[in-house]
Amino acid sequence: MWAAGRRGAPGPGLAAAGVDRAVEERIMLALLLATVAPPGPARAAPLPPPANAMRHANPQHAAGPVAATFFVNFDGAVLNDEREDARTNGTRIGWTGAFEGYGTGTKRAAVMQAVHQDWQPFAATVTDRRPSAGDYSMVMVGPTNFTNGSLGLALLDCGNDWTSNNVVFAFHHVDDSFTASATATTISQELAHSYGLEHVDEKNDVMYPYNTGGDPSFLDACNTVLEAEGIGILCTEQHQASCGSANLQNGYAELMRFMGPRPADIAPPQVWFTAPQDGATYDDGESFILSVDAEDDVGVVAVELLAAGELVATDDDRPFSWEVSGAPPGTYHFEARAYDAAGNAQTTEVLELVVLGDDEGDTDDHGEGDTDDEPSFGSTGDAGEDEDDLPPDAALGPERRRNEDPYDPFPGSCDCRSGAPTPSPLWLLVVFGVCRRRP
Repeated sequence: MWAAGRRGAPGPGLAAAGVDRAVEERIMLALLLATVAPPGPARAAPLPPPANAMRHANPQHAAGPVAATFFVNFDGAVLNDEREDARTNGTRIGWTGAFEGYGTGTKRAAVMQAVHQDWQPFAATVTDRRPSAGDYSMVMVGPTNFTNGSLGLALLDCGNDWTSNNVVFAFHHVDDSFTASATATTISQELAHSYGLEHVDEKNDVMYPYNTGGDPSFLDACNTVLEAEGIGILCTEQHQASCGSANLQNGYAELMRFMGPRPADIAPPQVWFTAPQDGATYDDGESFILSVDAEDDVGVVAVELLAAGELVATDDDRPFSWEVSGAPPGTYHFEARAYDAAGNAQTTEVLELVVLGDDEGDTDDHGEGDTDDEPSFGSTGDAGEDEDDLPPDAALGPERRRNEDPYDPFPGSCDCRSGAPTPSPLWLLVVFGVCRRRP
C-alpha cells in the first residue's frame, strides 16, 4: 500500500528506520482507513520516529520552554534520507526525491496569515523564508502526495526531544479546493505532531484528524486522544502532565509548556524593494512598477509607499506593488515602510529612479520635492485582481472578513491613501494598490 502511493526514489522505509514490519503494516492500514473515513478528507495518523532514535532521558525542555522556529516551505526541495534534518532537507519518513512547490499568489499569503494566527499565542516564529542559522522545523507544502490521499503526514516527536529539525508534510497546492484556513490547519497540525501532539476527538481543535471547514485553534481544554490504529497513544507523559491522564490532551497547554508565551513584539519587519533596481532609468511616458516584499516574525499588516519622503499610498495585502505612469523627466526617490501587528515599523533604503527626457540630460530632481512641479498621487483601487480569484473571506476565519485585521493600524473604509489632495496638471502618478472597500 505504501509503495503504491510513492513518487520519486524510495527511502529506507519504516522497517529500516526501526519500526517492526507488523507495526508498519498496521500504520499503513491506518493511513488507508484515514483517507476514506467520514466526515471529510483526513490528515494521516502521525508515524513514530525510528525506535532507536527515541529518547526520554534528559529532554531538552526539562529546563524550561524553548522558542520555536517554523519554516513553511512553499517552494519545493529535493529531499534525502541521510538523517531527519530540516536544515539539509533530510527526512526519515520513508520517501525521498523532488517535492513540488505549492505555487504563488494571494491564497499563499492568506495561508501564511492563517498559520501565523494559529501560533500567535506561543513563542514561535513562522516564516516562509529558510532561516540562515539555528534549529527549525520545516513543513513541505505542495502537491507531491506520496500517501494514499491524506492531507498531511509527520513523524510524532514527543516533546520535540528526538530532533529540533523535523520535516513534516502538508499536501496542498494553490489551485486545490481547500480554503486557506484548511491548508493552514494541515500545516499547523503536522508541525504540532513534531511536538508530540496527537489527534483528538474535537472538531474545533487543530488536532482533529479530519477537514471539516471552519477555523480551528489549539484549544485550552483537555480533549480525548484518538488512538492511532496499531500505534496507540505514544506521548503519554506530556498528556499526563497537562491533563492528569494519558488519554486526554490539552494542545494549548502542552505547546505553552514547550515553547512559552509569545514575548512582547519589539522586532520590526524586514522590508525591501524587489523591483526595479536602484538607479533604473525609464523613457519619458514609460510606465514602471514598484514591487516590495516584507516579512515579520508575527506578520506584516501594511506597507506604505513614500515618494520624496511623503506618504502616497498604503497596501495591506500581498503582492505589495504599485504602477507608476505619466511621470515627467526627472529623478525620483521612493521608500517603502512596513508595519507589523504591534505597530513596529521598518523603512527601506531610498530607491532612486530616473525618467529621461528627449535630451537625456533634461531632468529635474523630484526626489527633494520641487515645489514648482509637485507630483500628485491618486489611487485607482484594485490591482487588476478579480474578487473571484481571491481566497474567500472564510479563509481568514468565521469572525473576520478580508482585510479586517484586529491589529490594523490603518482602520477605515479603504487602505489606500492620497498624499496630495489636488492633482498636478503636469503629471500623474497612478498607484494601482490592492484596495478593497470594506462592507
